Amino acid sequence: MNLDQIRNALKEKFNEPCPDGAKRHIIFWYDEAGDFKEDIDALHLDRVKVWKLTGTNNFLTKYTLEVLDPDSHYLIYSHGAKPEDGENWLLDMLIYSRTFT
Repeated sequence: MNLDQIRNALKEKFNEPCPDGAKRHIIFWYDEAGDFKEDIDALHLDRVKVWKLTGTNNFLTKYTLEVLDPDSHYLIYSHGAKPEDGENWLLDMLIYSRTFT
């Protein structure tokens, strides 16, 4: 899959109605192989903020999405594997959001 195909697939997901009365979409993308870590900055989606997980910014991520900016659509990108549930600071958000594969 190339970047244009990914952009189109994500646009479709972000343009769908929000589920269960939600007012925004949060989509997690775990790019375990890191195939797109060099391209993620070139992925521009209208009205969607791209947030990169670094392994050390989990608390900041949670605080930003839940307190500082609870209204914007977000694509949460990680160039690593999805953490095990017991070690995932963002598990609650992951449960009520979507995952892109």
